[in-house]
Formats: sequence, C-alpha cells, structure tokens
Amino acid sequence: MATDKKLTVLWDIDGTLMLTGGAGIHALRVTVQRLFGVTEYPELEYHGRTDFAIVQDLFARLDLPFDRHFHDFRRHYHVQLAESLRTNRGSLLPGVPELLQEMRGDARFSLGLLTGNSREAAGLKLAAYDVAHYFDYGGYGDHHLRRDDVARDARQAALASLGPDFQPEQVVVIGDTPADISCARAIGARVVAVATGSTPLQDLKVHRPDFAVGTLRELDLSRLL
Repeated sequence: MATDKKLTVLWDIDGTLMLTGGAGIHALRVTVQRLFGVTEYPELEYHGRTDFAIVQDLFARLDLPFDRHFHDFRRHYHVQLAESLRTNRGSLLPGVPELLQEMRGDARFSLGLLTGNSREAAGLKLAAYDVAHYFDYGGYGDHHLRRDDVARDARQAALASLGPDFQPEQVVVIGDTPADISCARAIGARVVAVATGSTPLQDLKVHRPDFAVGTLRELDLSRLL
C-alpha cells in the first residue's frame, strides 16, 4: 500500500473490543421489568444483531406495540446501561489495548466503529473502558435491522471524515461473528475474524474471512498493510 493511503479499520465492540459482563442484557431485562412489569424475559439472539432489531424482536415476543414504546424504552435503556456498566464489570479483550495504541500512533491507520449498538450505547461502553478517544466516526444500530446497512453507514462516515484520504479499497472490518464477516463483504471490505466472542474460531473460518485469529494478540499489522 502506498504511504499516502490510509487503511480504514472499522471495529465491532461487543466480543471484539470488550466483554461488558453482560451489562447490555442486564440493562434490557431491568428496563423491561421497570417499564412493563415483565418478569418472564424471552430468549433472544443478540450476537451480531443491531439494537434496533433486538428491541423490535423483544417487543414482538412481549406483544408490545413497537412504535408506541420504542423511543421511551430506548431512553430508559441507556440510563440503565450506564448503571449496569458500573456494576457488571468486564474487560477489554486480549491484545486490544496494545493494538489500538499501535494503530492510533501510526498515520497509516484510521479507526472507526461498525457496531450493532446504538450510538449512545456505543459511547457509554467505550467510555466505561476508556477507549472512546481512539475512534473518529462510525456506523451504529439505532435505526437499521440489517448489519449490512450499518456497514454502509460506517463506510459513508469514514468517507465524510477522511475525504480524499479515504480509499474504498483499503477498508478492514474487525469482528467476532459471522454477521461481521458478511457485512464486511457487503461493502467490499476485508475482514479480520476474532474468536473472542460467541463464535468458535473454526466456525468463523467456515465463512472465509481474510484473517482468522484466536485473539487480537495474534494479529500482525504488517499483513493488513
């Protein structure tokens, strides 16, 4: 890669950057109970999905009108998430602090987010683990059901941030689920799959990412460049 081109690196949050000790799910459960008196919380799929899709699914399972309650629910959820992040402590995942610092200190890299979290939830999680300052833009799960659409938002945000320094052929997504791999392909990006979330390494490899690692300690930045 020529030295005047930046590599745009779009990061997933949960299972890739960090584990939050179940803070997000805990916040959802508490919010549902407080707002609607629900004590039997339904089983849901969370991994690789957007907050918007998860809440829509949750409301359908509970037979609650989505349009009537969504905005109020989201406001209460974000308040509870901030509290849950203080009590359900997790950690950054192996290799993440070192990799973020190395990328941020190298002018050849530009860092953004590609996450199913809402913008506010993402900000709360990044702030809780003191990594918000590494990221300049992102795509978020506020309004999209499909992660591919979040990827397109992230790509557009990178373009808006970097201008002529943005190279559409120089985009890498880092994530821990098959959904991260598929959404990277939707925007023509390369992808690093890391097995620090819910999906084992061998299962990630089935989806043929460009790189597959057990933890981000194994990622060689020179290979990305």
